[in-house]
Amino acid sequence: MTPADQARTARPVLPWLPTMLGLAGVLILFAVLMHLAVRRYGGWRVVTLALHAEIELTVARITAPARSRRRHRRHLRLLTELLSDPDGWVIAEQAMLRAEAVSPGLQAYAALLGWDVVGVLVSGGPGGLPAPGEPWVVDEDDPGLWWIDRTDAAGTAPASYAISLRPTPPLLVALGTDIEYEVLAVLLDLVRGPATLSIGGEPGTARAVLQSIAAQLDARLPARALMVADGVHDHYRGPDPVTAIAAAEHHAAISGEPTFAVCATLPGGRRSVGGARLIAGDGARGTARLVETARDGGVLVHGTPLCADAFALPAAVAEIFGQFPPYPTPGNLAGDLEEPKRTDPARSSRTAAGPTPGYPAAQEPAARRTTLRPPPTTPTGKAPGGTTPVSKAQGAHLEGPLEPHRHHR
Repeated sequence: MTPADQARTARPVLPWLPTMLGLAGVLILFAVLMHLAVRRYGGWRVVTLALHAEIELTVARITAPARSRRRHRRHLRLLTELLSDPDGWVIAEQAMLRAEAVSPGLQAYAALLGWDVVGVLVSGGPGGLPAPGEPWVVDEDDPGLWWIDRTDAAGTAPASYAISLRPTPPLLVALGTDIEYEVLAVLLDLVRGPATLSIGGEPGTARAVLQSIAAQLDARLPARALMVADGVHDHYRGPDPVTAIAAAEHHAAISGEPTFAVCATLPGGRRSVGGARLIAGDGARGTARLVETARDGGVLVHGTPLCADAFALPAAVAEIFGQFPPYPTPGNLAGDLEEPKRTDPARSSRTAAGPTPGYPAAQEPAARRTTLRPPPTTPTGKAPGGTTPVSKAQGAHLEGPLEPHRHHR
């Protein structure tokens, strides 16, 4: 056998075998090292759960802008359709009066307005809440939430409801949509409860909610019943907070009507005196209704189970600013549902009797009407600063420490 024949017979049958064995050894070494590292972190189950959580978080962050835009459009459409219907406001007000007529000790402080039903949140004395009876239906999760069909609530409310059982009709403002089902508008009564409303929490959302409430009051209240201080809106220079509060107290004393002063910050912990009601973003002292906001638009009214999603509220208020119905009086609340809409000439009566105390003549009040519209919230949640039955678990939808509280009921 020649040397060439010996070399050919000495060649391995599988020339790639050494390479594969080397790669297999590297993989085995990698698996051993990976297993040792996983054991240090608690085992494969812990690492797998952590990996799944990171993947879900990454996917959620990538899809957040699209989901936020869809949520904004959905909530905006719901609020604009419900709040632009003047009959809906009257039905909600009458439902609250009917709920209070069930028992003398009841107080209705909020309403949930839908296309077919109206929910009324009530609180009672130490004896608890009575059974409302027909046509009311008590919510399964919250005995303080009573439901009624809109057709049953739309009947003419007896005038005695508004006059004898409640000196002033409810003054409702929208806080947003319901959190759980997103089919109802959440309305809060501002003439029931503490005379001071403090809106806190996430600064951007709180500022947007404060501006939205001020715009709704401006659209609904009669002449001189609203004083907006400087600092509430970037495009409106009102009087200083001390002057605004003094003017509101003066008007409340001489008119006897609900009068409001809206301030970004109450001066020196100023409290409500003289019948005026205060709405502030900061600085409230003493007895006050606390409204806490979250970064994602969540709103919680402390001391109640009431939660709302105000993500699209500023945009909705700006879109239907001229369609809010006027604030009812005890006389017209018991009348026909088809209230005449307030027109611009009727609003001009604010200037007929001269300038409001604390307002320069040039800024009273037409400039306020055009400048108090809240700027629309962007779909990304970065607003200018920033839902169907209310259940006990709704606070879990909000960021931060927001949880429904049932004390102080």
